[in-house]
Amino acid sequence: MGEESRNRELTGTGLGLSIVKKIAGQFGAGASCRLENGRITFEIVFPV
Repeated sequence: MGEESRNRELTGTGLGLSIVKKIAGQFGAGASCRLENGRITFEIVFPV
């Protein structure tokens, strides 16, 4: 049994977040995700 919010019909390779994190890091930004109340939140923070 996996995380319930995942849609098995829309699966990918799993590389998307890794690529986003790498690119964000090249611009001095941070990328993270968290699970709260059954929802996954993704956040990218760029320095000002």
